[in-house]
Amino acid sequence: MKKIFTICLLLIGAMTLQAQELKPFEADNGKWGFKDQNSKVIVAPKYDLANTFSDGMARVRLNAKFGFIDPTGKEIIPLKYERAYDFSEGLAVVNLNGKFGNMKESQMKMTFSKSETTEKIQQG
Repeated sequence: MKKIFTICLLLIGAMTLQAQELKPFEADNGKWGFKDQNSKVIVAPKYDLANTFSDGMARVRLNAKFGFIDPTGKEIIPLKYERAYDFSEGLAVVNLNGKFGNMKESQMKMTFSKSETTEKIQQG
């Protein structure tokens, strides 16, 4: 059990390190992707918008819909939201069908409860 825990920590650390090194870039075709610190393309430019990584995920937009990708480019939260804000401390505010709600990183699902946290993220 201790060995598994250590391996998980190492993997999370490696993902976080890789995510911090990736930077969004705009290609000649106007699409956005991600490059590493050596300017090697890691995520091909296919998005209309790409933000920096936060909490191991980057917010991206394609065809007016937002979602989140991991450092390998895998969509971990589908591109279906009308608006989305970057994750911070495990929470993101998203808008779906005209309703704002919280997205918890640990649950990857949207809740519509209005809270002080939601208001702070929307204002901040």
